[in-house]
Amino acid sequence: MDGKRRLYLLNALITPYQPKSEDEFALFSVQKINLEKFKEIFEQAIDAGFEIVSSIRHQGTIDFLKEVLPEKFHKYLVVDNRYVYFEEGDIGLVFRLNVRDQKLEEKPYEEVKTLFEEGKSEFLFISRTIAPEIIFNPAFLIAKEV
Repeated sequence: MDGKRRLYLLNALITPYQPKSEDEFALFSVQKINLEKFKEIFEQAIDAGFEIVSSIRHQGTIDFLKEVLPEKFHKYLVVDNRYVYFEEGDIGLVFRLNVRDQKLEEKPYEEVKTLFEEGKSEFLFISRTIAPEIIFNPAFLIAKEV
């Protein structure tokens, strides 16, 4: 971990974790949010100095987000097919479509917009918890006798 916190922009809800050893584990929280909360979190992350990393794989999704988000966010909205692994403290904003076709194919802007208007999409916030060992093992907090 390089100490830099990141905000990942995603178009799917993933498990963004690659364990480095059998002793390592991660805990994530996911919350459904609305468009206004999406904008608020995005702005707060920029103001707090987060590195903004796009992992949005579809141009239609990028074009739609550029329509509904303020222009100051547009420079971060780029198509990128990178793998994403959250470090402790990293967060993600997800815009995803809630439809499944026989083939998972990219949707053009017009279809993404229509699905949004029909309520067939959602915004999500995901974060990787800091110090998950406390949650998985509350005894971690109890001092051991020497």
